[in-house]
Amino acid sequence: MLHSAFVHPPLKKNCHIIALALTCILINGCGDSSFSGYSNFDLREAHHDCQNSNLSPGGAQRCSNIEKECAKRKKETGFRC
Repeated sequence: MLHSAFVHPPLKKNCHIIALALTCILINGCGDSSFSGYSNFDLREAHHDCQNSNLSPGGAQRCSNIEKECAKRKKETGFRC
């Protein structure tokens, strides 16, 4: 008979991965954009760099955040990256 405190090791590992992923998602969704302090010129340059490069997963996330800031500025002021 199995002891009630026993947790199957792969299941325990998956729980840790899920908890880590949820934490990252929650932290990423909080607060203002990290690019809100960029000037329009700097934001446009960063956006241009994203369009012309092969991206790592981290680079893809960065470019996604740049896209969000561009969309926010377009909505607020009509600025286009």
